[in-house]
Amino acid sequence: VQALGKVAEAIVACGYEQGTAIMVEGQLDYSTWSTPEGDKRSMLRTKVTGSVRQIAGEANLVTDGGGNVRLAGGMSQVEFTGNLSADVEVRYTPAGDAVADLRMAINERYRDRQNQPQEKTHWVTVTVWREQAEAVANLKKGDAVFVQGALIDESWSDRDGNKRRQKKVEASR
Repeated sequence: VQALGKVAEAIVACGYEQGTAIMVEGQLDYSTWSTPEGDKRSMLRTKVTGSVRQIAGEANLVTDGGGNVRLAGGMSQVEFTGNLSADVEVRYTPAGDAVADLRMAINERYRDRQNQPQEKTHWVTVTVWREQAEAVANLKKGDAVFVQGALIDESWSDRDGNKRRQKKVEASR
């Protein structure tokens, strides 16, 4: 989660500590860059655009393997509308489950500090499973799609043994 300017100052003023259960309203923000070695990297994060507030009641906190305090049973929920940047291709797992990755473009329009209109495209991969995957099989590049789901973190090792991570959305609707 990223907060800038007065929003960041307001969050700091609240005195939240590690492990405080909070609810954040924001939007997905996609960034790309090249490493000094020339490798391409990208990141998907949540940019705070609305309220940040502490969740009322007792929070069930746990300590993870890295010694960080986390909310047990936390929830990640995202909603957005975008356009497909490629036709949908459904594939099947060895167990026979249908799965499709929707490559989506979400266009954000805003005004900069000089009040000039700007546009930024956020690129998001959405994984859709089973009956949902089969239901979206006929969608084509350019089609508008509304997604509800959870922001997840996927990790793997590439062919050279380097660890990789990707934020993506797993659709629930």
